[in-house]
Amino acid sequence: MFPKINNNILEIEENKPITLGKCFTFDFEKGKHIIVDGKFIECDFQENIKHFIRVVLRTKINTFKVYTVDENEDFGLSIYKHIGNKVYHKGFILSEAKREITEQLLNHPFIKDVDNFTFDFENTLLTINFNCYLQNNETLNINEVVDIEL
Repeated sequence: MFPKINNNILEIEENKPITLGKCFTFDFEKGKHIIVDGKFIECDFQENIKHFIRVVLRTKINTFKVYTVDENEDFGLSIYKHIGNKVYHKGFILSEAKREITEQLLNHPFIKDVDNFTFDFENTLLTINFNCYLQNNETLNINEVVDIEL
């Protein structure tokens, strides 16, 4: 769904805009695509990136092989198995969450960096806030609520 793009393409073809391909808006709370007048609504560039981020944050690692490019690459997060586990300290879990999210998002060719993470637990909901810096120097402020009992 999200193919790897050679980062050199960004340098080689500076005069041509690079697109991410089509992505359609998805309501993650209802679990279905948004359809207006019988048509899917296409995401713009920023919404396309945010959609990728939402999918990463909601996918348990090795759950859906459709996202895996090769045998050495895993898509998703393994932190879900640690959350609520009394064996691990909350600081360790949040540190691992930050590391895994950063690692996964930096695989995207248009994401340059992520930082300023904050996490908040409330029952089974985990609120994740961070800044996402894109290759075109735009900044996305991400605020996602994820049900940790996926």
